[in-house]
Amino acid sequence: MRVFATTDLTKGDPTQLTKVQCLGVTQKGTRCQIRVTRQELRCVYHKKPPLKNLKPPVKKEQQSIKIGVSPDNDPYATGSLAQRLLNGILPGALKEGFVEHDLKAGYIYMYTLQHLLGNNPGKQDWLQLKPRDSSVWKVFNPKELILIKIGMTTKLVSQRLKEWENLCHHKLTSVDPYALKSKKLFGLITKNAVNHKVGLRYYHRESQGFYTDVSLSIIEKKIHQTLWKKYGKGDIVCHGCKSAADGGGIHKEWFLVPRSDLGAIFEIISDIVGQHNH
Repeated sequence: MRVFATTDLTKGDPTQLTKVQCLGVTQKGTRCQIRVTRQELRCVYHKKPPLKNLKPPVKKEQQSIKIGVSPDNDPYATGSLAQRLLNGILPGALKEGFVEHDLKAGYIYMYTLQHLLGNNPGKQDWLQLKPRDSSVWKVFNPKELILIKIGMTTKLVSQRLKEWENLCHHKLTSVDPYALKSKKLFGLITKNAVNHKVGLRYYHRESQGFYTDVSLSIIEKKIHQTLWKKYGKGDIVCHGCKSAADGGGIHKEWFLVPRSDLGAIFEIISDIVGQHNH
């Protein structure tokens, strides 16, 4: 993974104090180290032509996640991620078009990496995290945090998850709010939610998702925007992903959240679904 990490080049050269790091990206997918004025933003090598879809670094408190590969998936660990970092597209085979699904019925569902859903999840060397202002990756500690993804599908949720597993070569599992309650994971689900008095009334446990009879992609987009506003954005660098010829992929719609927030997130999803359902 080559994430935009800021390097301090100002020491010993007072003329550099008024300059900032170039926003350009090298052919290796790393942030350009050349210092430029705040007015220029890019060095001479990266001014023309501008890199497509390149955005400034995000807020420092936001973080990136690197999902490597387990020993069984070593063949998928090779290859450069530079092009995937620049275009940020999802594989065509799994892209469910927003326009096509705007008026369709289907399911909104939450899922995660299978090993993260246990009562006492352990660290895995292939799952790493780093702040945007750091160049150091550290093994992710899942004791208090969990990675989740909110998806939509007009298919069976189980079928959709199998497609993602085949693509990324990681074991995935849907997150069932009632199963979480039975496991007593940090008291995640409120009493009202479990009793269907408020929230979660659109969750179909047998289907593993929230059913909506219309506006499927609009609902998913609104959920993503709500969670991004609350938890920030970060890239998932998936070295197990075979979605690109170079052997890797960038996923944008995962969220790093406190485990204790899962109950509230389920209620947010249910509220948004309820605003659109007939």
